[in-house]
Parts: sequence; C-alpha cells; structure tokens
Amino acid sequence: MRVRVAMLMFFGVLAAASPAGASPAFPDAVRARLGLSYAPPCAICHEGGRGGAGTVTTRFGRAMMDRGLKGGDGASLAAALDAMARDGVDSDHDGASDVDELRRGKDPNGASGVAIGAPPIEYGCGGATVARATGGGGGWLAALLLAAHFTRRRRRSGTGRGSGRARAAAIVALGAATLVAACNPYEVSYVAPEVCQSGRLWTGGDSESADMNPGMACIQCHSRGEGPTFTLAGTLYAASDEKDRCAGSNAAVVYVQGADGRTQKLVPNGMGNFSSKLSVAMPYTAWVQSADGKVRRMADPQSNGDCNACHTQHGLNGAPGRVVLP
Repeated sequence: MRVRVAMLMFFGVLAAASPAGASPAFPDAVRARLGLSYAPPCAICHEGGRGGAGTVTTRFGRAMMDRGLKGGDGASLAAALDAMARDGVDSDHDGASDVDELRRGKDPNGASGVAIGAPPIEYGCGGATVARATGGGGGWLAALLLAAHFTRRRRRSGTGRGSGRARAAAIVALGAATLVAACNPYEVSYVAPEVCQSGRLWTGGDSESADMNPGMACIQCHSRGEGPTFTLAGTLYAASDEKDRCAGSNAAVVYVQGADGRTQKLVPNGMGNFSSKLSVAMPYTAWVQSADGKVRRMADPQSNGDCNACHTQHGLNGAPGRVVLP
C-alpha cells in the first residue's frame, strides 16, 4: 500500500514539474515575425507577466487565441500574428492596431498606447524567461534513477524484494528532487528595451554557465578561484552603452593578435560572451569583424585581457564603452 501511494505521489510530482503551458520562446518569435527591435514582455499576453495554463487573459492574448494561437506551437503564433495584422485588430480600441503598436514599442492592451514597461523579473516555474535547453524532461531522469535504485536493491538482497517502506521513501525523494530540478530559477529573462536594448537580461546570478554575467569583468571574477582561467574574455554588444548583465550579440567575430603576430579567433556565444584560454603575447591588438566584412579596430595595443574591465557601460581607462559590432 505504501509503495502504491508513493507511486501516485511520484507521478503527481512529475505532472506538476512538467511545463505549465507557458511558451518561453514566443517573445523572440514575435520579435522576429514583426521585425521588432526588442522582445516584447510576456505580460502582453500573460496577466502579470507569468506564464502557465489559464494565464493568457489580456485583450491582446485573447485576440491571438481567437486566431488559433496554441501554447508551444510556433506555427500557430506566426499565423495568429499574420491574422492580427491582416484584420487590423485593435484590442484596446484606441484607433491603432495591435501590430502597429507593438512595432512602435507600445502596449497593445493599453488604451493610451503606453510604452511597454519592464515586467518584474520572476524566478521559478512559469517565469517570463528563456527556458534552458531540455533533453526530454526531468521525468526521464527520475525514472532512470528510480530503476537504478531498485536494481541495486535487488542485487543486494538477492530476492528481488525490497523493503516497501524504503522503496516508498525512495520514490517520494526522487519525485521531490525532480520537482526541485524542474523549478530551478531561469537564467535569462525577457525585459523591455528600456532595461536592456537587447531585450534579454541575465538573471541566473553566479550560476556557472558560459552565458553568465555578460558585460562584467570575467577574468577579475574568475581569479577568485571560481570558474575556468581565461587569458582573454569579454562581451560583444550591439550598443556601446548596454548595462551589465544585459545580453550581447553574436553577430560578429573577435580577433586578437599578440605581439608575436599570432592571431586568435574568438566566437561569441548567444549572450555575446567570448573567451580564450590560449596564451597571448602582450601587448595585443584586437578587432571585430562581421560576416559582411565590416571591421571595427581597437585604437591602441593593450596588455589587459579582461576586456570588460575597461569596456564597461560608460567606458574606463579610455575605452569608449562596450566592445561593439562594426
């Protein structure tokens, strides 16, 4: 009986830990479909900016659902946006269509067409964020761990029977661990362009990731004994005055040439962070080159590989703000 109850609790936990209906990729999809310069906050569809089943209650969100929008379905999002544009839907009846208001950076739910403000950063399940990549869900991992646990017990006992109480405890513990893993704080949040011009903000704190803390002095922090040791590290941005922790750009490549003539090619990741562990002869020169051949060169040779130590929001030690695209 204990095992049966524990199994029900375990699968209930798995159900609770599964996605609740929010679609974290939708803000970027809306930006791409409408050609926006920012990713709209989740609050344009989800009341309060939090995802989850039953939270699409705004006028714009309901209008999108009326035109076929389905959670997690990118094709239905594109079709609904196209239908909204075609029909000239004006959810707040202010004389401007919802799509036009979004293109002007306005909230389609506000009768006055107010600028879209930054939604509060939410942590935990259903936050208005970019979800981490998944490999089939935490349920599979929990199931494998559970199977391994029982197999080990059977081998030890030699009978194939284990203590019902122990098995029940193991099931509940694994279920709880799965729920905790599923509700880890999201690392990147969508924000208004007034907060980050890129529309994305790192909210994962100091959790270890190649995406962490864009814009901050990487080598200075890593020298405290945390994280890998870099010889060169920084963040590439589209705007020269972007704030710390705002997402950067990967639309170009950074080249660094040491005093010995050897050149390194540093490719930024999705948050704009780039780094190298290879030795570099000081002083070095550097330049940023885009795919179409445009180049932006650093004015003077440098001996500090911690690029963000000088390339801050407003620039230090003569640096003109951020490392930026050509």
